[in-house]
Amino acid sequence: MISPTFARASAKVSGDSDTIVKGMNGAVNKVYRADTVKLQFSHFRHEWEGLVSFDMSQISSGAGAEIAGILGFAMLRLLDVKIDYRDGLVDFQFDPDRFR
Repeated sequence: MISPTFARASAKVSGDSDTIVKGMNGAVNKVYRADTVKLQFSHFRHEWEGLVSFDMSQISSGAGAEIAGILGFAMLRLLDVKIDYRDGLVDFQFDPDRFR
């Protein structure tokens, strides 16, 4: 999922009245879809179509930092996640041969 502000920087964003996003504090009022978003983080790059988008300002204010997006299980299952507890680092590795 991605914030509409960040999605609009690289993709066309349109309203999606059919999708319902719910969290611990209830449902999101306005849900959008970003047509094609290029995600890049760590060693991973991928174009994602139809990415769900909604206002994340309440999440950001609770975290004390700007939250631009959330990686869900659909994304994380594609990656090997390596956590270095001693140095406080996280690394993501993608092996495309694993999914052929």
